[in-house]
Amino acid sequence: ESVERLDDGSGFQIGTKWRETRVMFGRSATEIMWVTEIDPGRRYVVEASSHGAEYRTEQRVAPADDGGSVLTTSFSGKPVSTMAKVMSATVGKLFENATRKAFEQDLSDIATAAEAAGPSDES
Repeated sequence: ESVERLDDGSGFQIGTKWRETRVMFGRSATEIMWVTEIDPGRRYVVEASSHGAEYRTEQRVAPADDGGSVLTTSFSGKPVSTMAKVMSATVGKLFENATRKAFEQDLSDIATAAEAAGPSDES
């Protein structure tokens, strides 16, 4: 639904921070995320902390055999509060499926934008 940058920087670097709102389970959900690791052109890591859990998302880019690129996303969530641990144990699979669908949509949206932009001359 929306993305709002929260830091005073420009570009994309460790410390880049934003507020993202998307629809999850039919409702708007807002999270604050920040970049914690970057290996330029290869991977970056984004973290968030919300509702008693810590989240980590890693995006990796690798060359494809056809000359294009392969983008891979990995995600982990770790409950840290008692309530989050209870929720994870009871309805964790439901959240896992919704999260997987959201990331699949993200990857599809990225692929569409990348294909529309065409090849890059950058190495």
